[in-house]
Amino acid sequence: MTPKRAHIAYHARAILAGLCLVVVCACCRADTQQPVVAVDEFHLNYLLLNPSATWRMTMLRDELVAAGYAVREIEDPISPAELCGCSVLVVTTPQSTGDYDVSEISAIQSFAAGGGGVLICSNYSSQVQPLVDSLGFTLHNDTATDAAHNAEGYDRWVTLTGSCITNHPVTAGVGTLQCYSTSTLAPSANATPLAVTDSDALPPLTAVAQARAYGAGRVVACGSPLYLADPVPRRDIGGGRYADMLGLTAADNRRFAYNAITWLAGTTARPLVTMSLSKSVGAPGDTIDVTGTVCDAGLVGYVLEYMPTSGAGVWTRIGPVHTSSVVNGRLGEWNLAGVAPGDYTLRVRADNSVGGSASASATVHVATPLDRISNVAGMPNGAYVKLVDKEVTIGSDDLVGRIYVEEGDRSSGICVLTGAEARRGTLATITGIHNVSGASHTITAVGVSTRPRQYGGPIAPIGIANGGIREVSTGASPIGLLVKTWGVVVEANSDGFSITHGSTGQLEVLTGYARSAVTVPPVGSTVAVVGAGATYQGGAALVARETAQVLAAP
Repeated sequence: MTPKRAHIAYHARAILAGLCLVVVCACCRADTQQPVVAVDEFHLNYLLLNPSATWRMTMLRDELVAAGYAVREIEDPISPAELCGCSVLVVTTPQSTGDYDVSEISAIQSFAAGGGGVLICSNYSSQVQPLVDSLGFTLHNDTATDAAHNAEGYDRWVTLTGSCITNHPVTAGVGTLQCYSTSTLAPSANATPLAVTDSDALPPLTAVAQARAYGAGRVVACGSPLYLADPVPRRDIGGGRYADMLGLTAADNRRFAYNAITWLAGTTARPLVTMSLSKSVGAPGDTIDVTGTVCDAGLVGYVLEYMPTSGAGVWTRIGPVHTSSVVNGRLGEWNLAGVAPGDYTLRVRADNSVGGSASASATVHVATPLDRISNVAGMPNGAYVKLVDKEVTIGSDDLVGRIYVEEGDRSSGICVLTGAEARRGTLATITGIHNVSGASHTITAVGVSTRPRQYGGPIAPIGIANGGIREVSTGASPIGLLVKTWGVVVEANSDGFSITHGSTGQLEVLTGYARSAVTVPPVGSTVAVVGAGATYQGGAALVARETAQVLAAP
């Protein structure tokens, strides 16, 4: 390997978007300095940070970075300079470039003694044993087996639970550990067992993970690197059988890894914090579910709180102080009852026992509920609004990318830009962004739900001359309303066709939004067209709901 200076690689996890939920992944806003986790890559450790490697720990790396830590890949021999500024060093079963030499071991010892944390997750090997010995541990040259307590019936994939898990900050909240081909560790007066094999295992009642203080720092030693590993599918477990090695995602392995990192970070630790919201837009009375991770071996507590994005005011706490870590679970909820419409910053803020603090935040838009569609026009461009139970006159079964909704008294209607299913004749509740373009008002939906109409028939189109559609600046505007008009086809074009009625000029009939092909009638024919009043290139138009009815052939 060509030596090069270690570098800090920041890797963000992908933002998840569900089909039915708007999910907001929050950025981390630190209250204390960002801890750095160094990963030894120089010795080609078993778990690499290379995303193309079969055995890797990219998932843990990405999750640590998303939760507010930094990861530094050490690709040169370990030295005080390489470890400078780091909080934790991770070593996973070195495979090449020889043993850790005397200078490297000395650098690691000094790092730990000076307050750093060292996490060694390694099976026995002649290469790692001198390092393990120097820090006060002894790895046995063995592999634990348990015929009764294991995963997939494979005795080398040992499952530890109950009394096998000891009481320690690193095991807080850990109910079950899944070991994969683990070596065991010899008892040590200075080391505390974190997990031991069961009485019916081989060897029985023997530690597979230990922790100890080392000077001002801390060290954790585990007999396998696979607690930290990305899942690897279809591993050969003998007898012609294959099973998925779940690694970090198995049992409570992720919680164990998070606890270990935050405990080893010592006085530089801050909680791991991420958050996601069930939706980023709501209205007064709605509830926003908050999920994510708050984890620290020394967690004091976390809170949910909000304030206007303008920065005016103070943080308002939501609910109680939570004192238990949560890993990929429910952090709480924000009920918007009594919250005025506007834009807010919602955050999760966590504190630990060494004074570390971290937070994750996201913007929440509280929409203005409007009784009537006509009130949308009075809202600013870009405002978030909510309409409830408006009838869908042209639905997703008619058009692609948009629907039209209307008041039951046919006083007003509006185009809603959405890909959601909202079929003609249903009642739609819509939350979205108000858009203004000339005389046209639309809503870009961020949430659409529908329910069946309970009584009465569907709204019928209003008969109106095409000249009435064009005169949108006077009287009640037909834009957004379901209408029926007529005229003579004077032109066919790429957007549909044009009709005229006497001396009133031409009206564009737009057919390109139709879900099914709309047949353009012959030029010269007299037609009746049903659709929604709209605007097109600065003028009025009709968005056709269906193929025009030919009243008279040319």
